[in-house]
Amino acid sequence: MNAISRNIIIGLALGVSACAAAAQGKPVVLKGLDPVQLVAGRETKGQAGIAYEYGKFKYLFANAEDEKAFETSPDRYAVQNDGKCLMMPEMAGAPDLFIVHKGKIYLAGSEVCLGAMKADPESYLNPSQTPAAPTKTVAILIFPFVEIIDYSGPWEIFGGAGYNVITVAATKAPIKTVYGQTVTPDYSIADCPKVDILLLPGGGVPNLDPSDPVMKWIAKTVADTPNVLSVCNGAFWLAQDGLLDGLSATTTAGNLDRLASTYPKVHVAFGERVTDNGKIMTSGGLSAGMDGALQLVDKLEGHATAESVAVAIEYNWDGNKNFTPGLYARRYIRRAGNIKLPADVKANQLVSLGDKDQWHEVWDITVTSSTAKDVIAAIETTCAGAKWQKVSGDDSQTVWTFKGDDGSPWQIVYKLTPDPSVKGKLSGDTFLKKV
Repeated sequence: MNAISRNIIIGLALGVSACAAAAQGKPVVLKGLDPVQLVAGRETKGQAGIAYEYGKFKYLFANAEDEKAFETSPDRYAVQNDGKCLMMPEMAGAPDLFIVHKGKIYLAGSEVCLGAMKADPESYLNPSQTPAAPTKTVAILIFPFVEIIDYSGPWEIFGGAGYNVITVAATKAPIKTVYGQTVTPDYSIADCPKVDILLLPGGGVPNLDPSDPVMKWIAKTVADTPNVLSVCNGAFWLAQDGLLDGLSATTTAGNLDRLASTYPKVHVAFGERVTDNGKIMTSGGLSAGMDGALQLVDKLEGHATAESVAVAIEYNWDGNKNFTPGLYARRYIRRAGNIKLPADVKANQLVSLGDKDQWHEVWDITVTSSTAKDVIAAIETTCAGAKWQKVSGDDSQTVWTFKGDDGSPWQIVYKLTPDPSVKGKLSGDTFLKKV
């Protein structure tokens, strides 16, 4: 285990040890189980009336014979290491977290430590015999208008796991991210070293010919790298090179349909936040890159390390299985396409919220010469182009229906409300629901 991960787990154990230190008197250890029986491979509840205090703890026994055996050989039956955590000797062990290994009882400082100790107790009993694993290196491709969270979120995860993170670009010239942040790459594609993980973020991903130097570098690096993770529309870096053909892939919710239609050989996973094909993983948009990075750390280092990193950065990570924006109802609005409003009409979206079965958008609309009727006409042109069926409409509202992906009926209502206090200002509402 690397030093950074070790420090993370120490931090997690602090709360446990602090509580133990504050407890009055000597706490009952081993969940009240008889230690003599535990060493013999049996879990037998001790009796409160047959107790013996030794070191930092109170031990309970199933019978007087076991208590006598303990008093005679406490070094054999008491918890080892003076009650300190086997994995993190700097921390006090929690009385109820323990393992029995080769006839000895060892405490753990936290659930994270307990999981690691159960998985590989020998590495903590004989640390000098366990060679330190070499630090993994992550290369992040950056480019003009790269999305900041697409690379910085996973960077935080990989850094927390103790990995060495480097950036690489077409050249070593500074680049501007999507919001104007200036980043100077560590390497160019000409001198980037061999790495263990390649991260391909999204943002301003260009459409490039496979012969382009960046595309050729991606193809070669993917071939030479054990693990590859794309974030957001960074999946298109791989798709353009044919590297997602036959694989399951996801991308940012607004690009799922485009990925499916442009690259029909890709199995687009509309309902997945992260896909794992073994070597190549893809994640959804923006914050989903953190889930992808954590899942990769989980795969490479174990769940305890991944969970420790998530807790350390205060990220509520549970795989986000229920958070699948690709299945949200707004996908139907996006599929209809952008509404071609009259030139004098300006629309600013204020609200866009919903779930898989309904969606609501609120727009602030200003007009000069156009009217609400003109805006409704533009909306209806878009709806008709999407092959939806008109139900009703007037100068301020239009209602349409269509069939969803599963054949279920949907209804969408566009409504415009003039602002009586401001000339030329409209409030626009879009109501979409499964019916």
